[in-house]
Amino acid sequence: MGNLSEYSMAGSTQHSPRPPVSPIDAATATLADAVDFANRVRTIVDKLIGAVPEAAGEAKIEALHSGVITSLTYTAEETSSRIRQAQNSLDRLSTVLGL
Repeated sequence: MGNLSEYSMAGSTQHSPRPPVSPIDAATATLADAVDFANRVRTIVDKLIGAVPEAAGEAKIEALHSGVITSLTYTAEETSSRIRQAQNSLDRLSTVLGL
């Protein structure tokens, strides 16, 4: 008969502790997740009810941001824009569905 401790460990996974994450890195990762989510919402809505052309506007040129806070601010502004676009897509879907 085998060692019982082998069976008690079966199926369990040992996770190594995560390295500490800076607040800036955590905020940046969260903003990236929000952009991914907003893009997914827009893609699903476009597949369900068709895409609409986007208004022509200024081409956004990503400036080189020399500071961490400046870069985070730019990323937050871009994320807000993507979230607004996703909300607009959901509004279109709601209208089409009569909700």
